[in-house]
Parts: sequence; C-alpha cells; structure tokens
Amino acid sequence: MTPLRTIGLQALSILVCGTAFAQSPRPAVETIQGDPFAAMEQFARCGARFEIAAEIARNASMPAGAEEYMGASRGARVAANFFAIILATRTGSEDADVVAGATDRRMEQAENFYQLELNSQRATSERGEMDKAGFMYCFELQPLQIRTIEIMRREGLL
Repeated sequence: MTPLRTIGLQALSILVCGTAFAQSPRPAVETIQGDPFAAMEQFARCGARFEIAAEIARNASMPAGAEEYMGASRGARVAANFFAIILATRTGSEDADVVAGATDRRMEQAENFYQLELNSQRATSERGEMDKAGFMYCFELQPLQIRTIEIMRREGLL
C-alpha cells in the first residue's frame, strides 16, 4: 500500500467545484500513535473522508481514483478497528467476556465516528464545499495507517 497518488487534494477540490474550509482541530500526527482513542477516532473519520473522495472521483468518471480512495478508506477503517482493539484490551481484566464486550463497544464507537463523519462530509460536498484541512490530515496520517496494517499482517490479525 502506498500513499494516494491518482487524484490529489487539489484535483479533488476542483472536482467539488467549491470552497475549502477547516473544521475542528485535530491531534498532532506525531503524537496520535500514543493516544489510541484519538487514533481510533481520526482513522474512522479518515475512512469516511476517503469514501467521500471515492464518490467524487466516481461521479467525475475517474474509476482509478475512486478505487484508490476506497482502498484508503478500507485501510483507515482497519486501522481504526486496530486501535479500538488496543483500547478494549486495556480494560485491566483477564476475563475474556469482559474484553470481548469492551471490544464490541469500541468497534461500535469507531463505526459511530465513521458514520458521523460520513454524513458530515456528504452534506459538505453537497453544498459544494470541502474539508481541505481534514483531507490534508488524512494524507498526513497515511504513513501511520500503512505501518499499522503492516503490523496487523505480521501479527496475524489480518
């Protein structure tokens, strides 16, 4: 997996044909790995942003770009789930049922972050706007996303 190349942020911004804006502040990329909750949230949100980018590319008859963004979306969601599992295992319990329940709750939480951002970004793109800062942040997170997935493969989690 490599960082996205097919359709860059500037091209996406042109395809949306609107204005770019910034949303809420995000945790620093350098520190997010040490904060599993922030990582889970931001990767889930990036999954939604990349899915919206795929929709934009698909609507602009750019199937290669759409496919690449959907791959990035799936990768971001996998990374979000990885950090959800890390959070769940930090319950301090040795009981498998307690950890399983915590894992379910954290996975549901990651899915909620994803759905919230998907709805927000879809509404934003329908207005002809784009969360440029959010997309830039996701591009900055991609190296960590790639490393996370590589770790999961090595550990047999994928």
